[in-house]
Amino acid sequence: MLSLLSGIPMFCLATFLPKLAPRLSSRLIIRIGLAAIVAACLLMALGVEQDAVGAALFAGTMLGGIGVGAVNSQANNAVASAVRGRDAEQSGGIQGAARNIGLALGTAVGGTCLLLAMATLFASGAAEASIAGDLVRTAAEQGSTLMGPEAFAELAATWGAAPADGAALAAIHSQAQADALRLTFGLLGAVMALSLIGTRHLVETAAGR
Repeated sequence: MLSLLSGIPMFCLATFLPKLAPRLSSRLIIRIGLAAIVAACLLMALGVEQDAVGAALFAGTMLGGIGVGAVNSQANNAVASAVRGRDAEQSGGIQGAARNIGLALGTAVGGTCLLLAMATLFASGAAEASIAGDLVRTAAEQGSTLMGPEAFAELAATWGAAPADGAALAAIHSQAQADALRLTFGLLGAVMALSLIGTRHLVETAAGR
């Protein structure tokens, strides 16, 4: 569902926006798209709850797809217009390679931040709870794994945890998971906000001018 909510508007805007609004400012469209992604990250952070996800997460996912689609609809022209003749012909391949590298790095960095935040927050919460040290150390190895509280409680039972301790560890893990997701979405939003600074002086292009 989340993939459809982001993918459909992304595809539609990237494909049809240049044709439907050829005279709109490309710089403005890109900056509006980036601002939409920032707002989407904030909405997704707000939509993360300890035991579920709220409507804001779905709204943010759709808004993020709109933002990415708006940026993609103008990115090729913006890059090609910043260079001359022969360089413009080569810019498409370079831009594609840069996107793939950026996607890989972004996924790796975002995922690493999420897992490190989960592990750190879980370890901190577990250390404050009155639970046996050996059990906490065993649970900490699973602290960076995304799963629901029921699944985590069942996993804790396989370590020999009493029902009360398993429920406590599951609650700590659930809270750490939600906080880590909020932190990661917030970090992504901050990175996208910084990108707005770098797009202030984009070469202005608009098809049909």
